[in-house]
Amino acid sequence: MSDHEFTRPTSRNTRKQYLIRGGTPLRGTVRVSGSSRSAVILMAASLLCGEPVTLRNLPDTQEFRLFSAAISRLGCAVSYPDPDDRRTVLLRPDDSAAGLTGFEVEADADLPAVRLSYALLGVFLGRFGRASWSHFPFYGTLGLAPLTEHIRGFERMGAEAREADGRLFLTAKNGLKGCEISLETPSVGACINLMTAAVAAEGQTVIENAPDDDLLRELADFLNAMGADVRGAGTDRIEIFGGPLSRLHGTDFTLAPAAEEAGVYLCAAAAAGGDVTVEAIRPEQLTALTAVLEDMGVRLSTDAKNNSLRLVSRPPLLPFRAQAGPGSGIPLPLAPHLAACAAMARGVSFLSLSIGGSYAARLAEELSKLGVSASVSGEETQTLRICGAGKMTGAQVTPFVRQMVSGLTAAGLAAEGVTVVECPRGYEPVFDAFEEKLRSLGASLEVRQSAECR
Repeated sequence: MSDHEFTRPTSRNTRKQYLIRGGTPLRGTVRVSGSSRSAVILMAASLLCGEPVTLRNLPDTQEFRLFSAAISRLGCAVSYPDPDDRRTVLLRPDDSAAGLTGFEVEADADLPAVRLSYALLGVFLGRFGRASWSHFPFYGTLGLAPLTEHIRGFERMGAEAREADGRLFLTAKNGLKGCEISLETPSVGACINLMTAAVAAEGQTVIENAPDDDLLRELADFLNAMGADVRGAGTDRIEIFGGPLSRLHGTDFTLAPAAEEAGVYLCAAAAAGGDVTVEAIRPEQLTALTAVLEDMGVRLSTDAKNNSLRLVSRPPLLPFRAQAGPGSGIPLPLAPHLAACAAMARGVSFLSLSIGGSYAARLAEELSKLGVSASVSGEETQTLRICGAGKMTGAQVTPFVRQMVSGLTAAGLAAEGVTVVECPRGYEPVFDAFEEKLRSLGASLEVRQSAECR
């Protein structure tokens, strides 16, 4: 066979420590890849179809590799048709694999995969009428949202849900039926699961109060490319016209550039200062973020012909107000990056986050280690009040969710002196070639592996 089969990553027991020497402006050009989150969600959705699916412009991230290995164990062949192109993957779901009826994740060793493993619930419930998940008791920790909206939606479609021995079990003995589902909170994760399940449901499913999120648009485009009928993704009302999965077919699909990744480099350059151009973007996806960046006083210029955006920044920045999370146009994982920008402003900035729990407080705690004065107010929607002094001082910080690795790294690049980002095991950045791209911009970034971190 000419293609090269996927093998399980071997670095899962290592951890990283980033040693950053900050205070140097960033300069150069970076190219944005597809989203790691989209790659995983689309790989999961491809299992609805029994035919081969090709995905292109994939990122090479630990998250993607772990998930690829997971669905390989479930019976889906995952391979690279071209050994020199690690950005293109061929998926061949095995129709006869009895293993494609549940998803087992080792609670400790594969914990990094928890964030997105839930995406298989709607797929398996729709395709096989049952699904199970071992991470149910862990979900809701580490800043992750609980599955209330997912389960409530499944039950509206005729499924039964129960918890036993730390696992979530879902069954639809009489199949799934189309219905109207009004989300109490606009959950992206719930929409993902309900959209994929609804593709296999009988009749029309309507999801009301859906969030405006690029991932949902891309998922709808992918499902439609396989022969489904999904309308309205990106609005507050999504319609899915379900039916037999036999109508679905294989497809060749190219992932859109990740707006979140573009935001990482734009915010890092704004905080640290410099002159950075981000290529292969969709400017319309960055409208909300660029408006905030302009409020900070940075200069932006868009080259629509070449789909690139140039940012020139000379801190200290101006204080600003911003929102991050569903409906704001700015992904929640960019909150730490915006917080770093607020620290490099002179004055008080306000950053509202559409998340409860301890997320905002713990972010404020890590910022305080860098000499930043930050406080938190609110509950379901929390607001960070950041008193910027136009500078930060290097220190050792520890991200408490994986998406925060790049945010604290951006803060370290702007801080004076040395910052050490201590990554818990498995907390790899979720962006393609993250370290290499930062170094190409002139960042002083040293990576130490587990043997040096003890």
